[in-house]
Order: sequence, then structure tokens, then C-alpha cells
Amino acid sequence: MTSSRALILTVALVLVGCSATPVHPVAVPTAWFMKSEAPNADAKARILMIGRWFSDTNDPDGIRRMALETMHEDGTFEISFRSIHGGKVVTEQTEYGLWGVSGDINFMITQGYVEDGHRLPVSPKDPTYYDAYRIIRLTLDRFDCTHIVAGGNFQKIKVPDSFQFPSSDI
Repeated sequence: MTSSRALILTVALVLVGCSATPVHPVAVPTAWFMKSEAPNADAKARILMIGRWFSDTNDPDGIRRMALETMHEDGTFEISFRSIHGGKVVTEQTEYGLWGVSGDINFMITQGYVEDGHRLPVSPKDPTYYDAYRIIRLTLDRFDCTHIVAGGNFQKIKVPDSFQFPSSDI
């Protein structure tokens, strides 16, 4: 073998070797399909969230806004909203859907509204029906969270299953 052929063969082998070895090592996700201690934390948060929650706030423009939500063990929810102004109910609406927890995120997917006792589905293509909240505090009787996109803060207290909205003149 001549020296020029040996040189060409050496260069070819080096080039093949370089093309098979990335210049920058590729980051390989480590067990992306497994959560280490998260399942236990998620399970605990999920258990704490099951039940009935009530929130009551006043807007700067004098509107009292209340929400009463029930988080079921099967991952479904119903939430009723009531707005009161001047001692009178001005809006009332009930939604239903799916909820869950992953890490410090509570997510809710509204699947529809309840109107005259009938469930009316909404389009799953509409992004406004998907909400994510960062959990700030979650205890047996208190749930504080922040809406990730809108930034609104919510403080909820756990109430008995029999709890209903207070009367509008309170």
C-alpha cells in the first residue's frame, strides 16, 4: 500500500469516526417516564384536594364573587360561580370537567356548563377551557393558588358537603 493510499484511508476512517460521534454530547433524559418521589406527593395533594371548597372575594368595583367547587375522587369537578352587586345576584353559572395534580400544579379542564339541569359540552379545541394553577398552600382546610396565565390569586376554604352559597344579602 502506498503512503498516499494509507493517508486517504486514515483520513476516511477519522472522518467516519467523527461523523459517528457527536461533537456535543446529547443530553439523554433520565427516566422521563418515572417520577421519583412525585407520585407520593401528588397522591397526598390529590387526597387533600378532594372535597368541597369555597372562595369569597370583593372586586374593587363592589362586586362580590363567590365560587363553590366540588373536587371528586374520580378526577371530575363541578364549580358554581355567583356574582352579587347591590345585594342582588347578577350572575350565576355552573361548570363541570376534569381536574388533577402534578407537582405543585393543579390543572382543570372545563368540559361544559350546566343549564336548566342539562350538561352542555364545550369545544375541547378552545384553550380558554384549560386552566393551570400553581399551588401555594394546600392543607386539610385551606387551598391557596395562583392562576399561571392570568396571575390571579385564589384563597379557598374547605367546607362540608352540605354547604351552599350564603344568601345574597350578606
